[in-house]
Amino acid sequence: GRLMHFINNLHNYLMERCVYGEWDDMTQAMMEAASVDDLREVHLSYLRRLHEQCLLNPKAKVVAIQIRKILNISLQCVGAIKRWIRLGSQRVEWEGDQVRRQEHVPYSAMPIEENRGLTQSLIHLDDLQLRFKKTNEFLHILLATQIKRAHDSVQHITDVLLRLDYNHFYKNSLA
Repeated sequence: GRLMHFINNLHNYLMERCVYGEWDDMTQAMMEAASVDDLREVHLSYLRRLHEQCLLNPKAKVVAIQIRKILNISLQCVGAIKRWIRLGSQRVEWEGDQVRRQEHVPYSAMPIEENRGLTQSLIHLDDLQLRFKKTNEFLHILLATQIKRAHDSVQHITDVLLRLDYNHFYKNSLA
């Protein structure tokens, strides 16, 4: 749930604040442009603002690295979950409103290799959860520090932190 919260809110920030938020300003400026050179400059300005707000500029390198680490963790989670489901799933058939399962083999009665694979998948998922927690905590501290150093002059960093920790989702769990 925490990883999904992060991914959803990062997506929300990138689309709503960055892309769509700047789009209206760019289209308005394009309507006021008097020449092709003005249009080109408006577009380049839009791209520069996106570059900065999407944390792709050199000043935000450490923040971008942490976000990429979390995105990589999410991809690894997908693979680990797929493996766990493949190894531990059982056939399920529906009969009307009732679920009819084939005979379930308890974990302890599974063949050793299958049992070992399930255990390794769960251990890997637990490790990924811990890595996410640590990286996310560091990211939040890093963003909060940048906001304090900039004395709120970098509004997009404040917006990133606000979106990623929406409703103090992580802040309350860190305390």
